[in-house]
Amino acid sequence: MSVSGNIWGYLGELHRNGQIHKDITLIYNDNSLQAFFFMPELDSLDEKNSSSYVVKGLMVISKDYAITSEILGRNAVVNEVYSCKNSSWYILYTHRDYTISPIVCGDCLKAIPVYKLPYIDFPKNCQHELGWQWDYELIDELWFHIIKQGRGKMNIRKAILADVKTISTMYEDFYAFHAQLQLDYYRETQETGKYPEETIKSEDGDIIIAEIDNDIVGFVHVKEEKTLPYACIVPHRFALCVDLFVLPIYRKKGIGTALLNAVKEWAKKRDLDYVELRVLPENENASRLYLEEGFQKVLYTMRCLFNDC
Repeated sequence: MSVSGNIWGYLGELHRNGQIHKDITLIYNDNSLQAFFFMPELDSLDEKNSSSYVVKGLMVISKDYAITSEILGRNAVVNEVYSCKNSSWYILYTHRDYTISPIVCGDCLKAIPVYKLPYIDFPKNCQHELGWQWDYELIDELWFHIIKQGRGKMNIRKAILADVKTISTMYEDFYAFHAQLQLDYYRETQETGKYPEETIKSEDGDIIIAEIDNDIVGFVHVKEEKTLPYACIVPHRFALCVDLFVLPIYRKKGIGTALLNAVKEWAKKRDLDYVELRVLPENENASRLYLEEGFQKVLYTMRCLFNDC
């Protein structure tokens, strides 16, 4: 096997053991090779986390290269602080994001470095756990192509009053989701239908829905706003993306992106200056989506609780 082949083999073992994530870039220079990747923890490359295959791979490439490592920074979007000593259950995500672990603690909802899980079979690495994700991913990919070919076709349209009941049920899921993220500020509640009905009837806002086979699978509430009327603030008219929600089973399939594109078109037709939205820092998947869709961080909301300050 070539030297570069040995390096890819070593990186592959690191990935199969969960010590690095799949998004890897290898750069060849005159006298060196540089590999760039994400790790779940600062000490992920320590020998204590390595499988026997990782150790063997390192020994092979160490014959040709002096191996050094440097931490360039942290992932600005993903917060992978896993704090639970013993998780009572786990979630296997089937997303296509190769910069975080696919295993999430069901108690704290933080990604768990895969090497911290017990090996369940031979060989002693995390191939099986990652293999489950890959299998599910293939199913997701097949489902996505079915949508593109017209079966299970996605339709984006403005909501009408006949949609209020379904949207209200989804809003209750939306409220419950945010209550899980910030218990001190949000709580589960029943949606009577008054809020979506008033929004649909309003002149300055709309609820835009995503349908698949005539079933509503996601929505976004958008309304027109103005900046505060202060002399020190440049006046703007903008579209405020108030709420965006996609049913869990339909996430990571382009529906959130389609709804955001609909919001952008809605704003352009009204000759607005930009689209604005707010997102909880705990909602990492949404934050990633918004950054990928061109949104920028322009304002932080900070609170000082009296029992902490």
